[in-house]
Amino acid sequence: MFQRSPVGMAMTDAAGRITAWNEAAVGVLGLSREGALGQPLPAPVPEQAARWAEVLARAAAGEVLNLLEFQFRTPSGRVRDVALSLLPIEGAGLGVIAQDVTERNAPARRAAEAQHRLEVVLEAIPAPIFFKDAAGVYLGCNRAFEAYLGRPRARIVGLGVHEVAPPELAEIYRHADDALLAAGGTQVYETQVRWADGALREVVFSKATFLGEDGKVAGLVGSILDITERKRAEQALRASEQKFRAAFDQAKVGLVLLGRGARFVEMNPAFREMLGRSDEALRRLRLADVLHPDDLAAGMASYESLVAGERDHASSLRRVLREDGALRYVRIGASAIRDAEGAFEAVVAVIEDVTEKELATQALRESEARASLAGRLASLGTLAAGVAHEINNPLAYVVANLDFVRGALTAAEGSEVRQALEDAAEGAARVSRIVQDLKGFARVDDAVARVDLVRVLRSAANLARAEVKRRARLEVDLPPLPRVAGSTARLGQVFLNLLVNAAQAIPEGDPEAHEVRLRAWASAKQVMVEVSDTGTGIDPAIRHRIFDPFFTTKPVGIGTGLGLAISHQIVTAAGGTIEVESAPGRGATFRVTLPASAENDAVSAA
Repeated sequence: MFQRSPVGMAMTDAAGRITAWNEAAVGVLGLSREGALGQPLPAPVPEQAARWAEVLARAAAGEVLNLLEFQFRTPSGRVRDVALSLLPIEGAGLGVIAQDVTERNAPARRAAEAQHRLEVVLEAIPAPIFFKDAAGVYLGCNRAFEAYLGRPRARIVGLGVHEVAPPELAEIYRHADDALLAAGGTQVYETQVRWADGALREVVFSKATFLGEDGKVAGLVGSILDITERKRAEQALRASEQKFRAAFDQAKVGLVLLGRGARFVEMNPAFREMLGRSDEALRRLRLADVLHPDDLAAGMASYESLVAGERDHASSLRRVLREDGALRYVRIGASAIRDAEGAFEAVVAVIEDVTEKELATQALRESEARASLAGRLASLGTLAAGVAHEINNPLAYVVANLDFVRGALTAAEGSEVRQALEDAAEGAARVSRIVQDLKGFARVDDAVARVDLVRVLRSAANLARAEVKRRARLEVDLPPLPRVAGSTARLGQVFLNLLVNAAQAIPEGDPEAHEVRLRAWASAKQVMVEVSDTGTGIDPAIRHRIFDPFFTTKPVGIGTGLGLAISHQIVTAAGGTIEVESAPGRGATFRVTLPASAENDAVSAA
């Protein structure tokens, strides 16, 4: 029975050496089958050595000890829970009964281990954590909660909130606890707590109820999250945003945020006023919707380069259109905004209205150009007067001698010689007319007078004929016309410029295939003059710019971009209008309308 018993048994002598043992004791106490006899009883795990020594001493003194639990390590290394009974045997030693209770103790051990892990976790959490029963009495807490209250756990457990918190705050906490315990579940709210050092902190309380064995709410567990710094940061951020918004809204220059697709996301009052559009209207638009057509491609390319990260900043002078169609010149400085990973978020642009400054600059350039042109015209007038004087004297001799020779010839002296003299006389007369036309056009005179428009148009045609004949036929259709108010030289400059431009719009090489036509007609109050050509025409994309100062499609050194601008100014100053009709490949027609003089006497075209 001793050997077959499932309960481990062993006997020792008075010196504590094993004198007998059974097989079950091997697995329970970790005995060695080969060398157990004569050896002392195995000791439990080192952590229980002191208690083991005390128990052996009591047994040796004759005390019967029943079911004392120890842990023994088996030869395989496993630790077993063993319930020991030590029975003193008079005159012999001890009888040892050892029962393995490892499986019986497993649930309790796991619960103890879980409890230990929970305690370790709670102690490691820096936020204060506490437990209360259904009456609001503290059941426990972690070290952080001790630090928060400034008292040890022993002076917290068993007390209510009114005994550990300031009165003004304790009432708030108790009211919240009662509401949670009554409703169950969880509770989160912001409030204030006074730390042990006296500092008042902003916190978030997070609480949840737990149930007892009867399934009813048995208490609550709560944690305190200090959000004081976060609240301060939020307040600082709000203050910063308010300052930014105030600066944004009060800025005298336009400030704009452009999102994806160059859409208007945010804009300040200065920009809205600049474009004459409401905030709602702008939010429906893109940058492309307000840029001048001629600046559209360059403006969008600049935006896309910022989005793509090809450059960090862009600065440019652009033209934008107000809602009423008015044109404004703006100086734009733009930069891209990116997030922490470098992804595009928006483009921020500072936009300054420089319309008045730009118009003043253009006016200065035009004034300088007109002054330069006036200087050249004055020099040309002086030169023309001198040339006319030098040519007229010898030309008078030539004409007089031709007339003398023609008068001296009789009809019988040969028609060929007479015809040659007639041709020479006609050539001399033409030279005389060209000199007179040159003197008239070169004279700079801004005085308003009643102008013989037929004579002006004839003179312009004569001076332009050499330029036109290399490219086209020049057709002139001039009926009698009323006089107009203006300057002979200035109006001559207009029509000469239109005729030369018409000729230059036609390629050289086939003059018979092309035509430049000068025609005029009159109504009761107006005189209309048209200069048309069969040249290349004007691209519709640039037609609206042809009267802009310094705009030209001619190569550098050929055109200044001032001819049509000055012509437009001269005609407008005379109370008239100048318009153009054109289609690519089908030539162009410029139409000048001038008011007839009050003294409406027609001038013959002869």
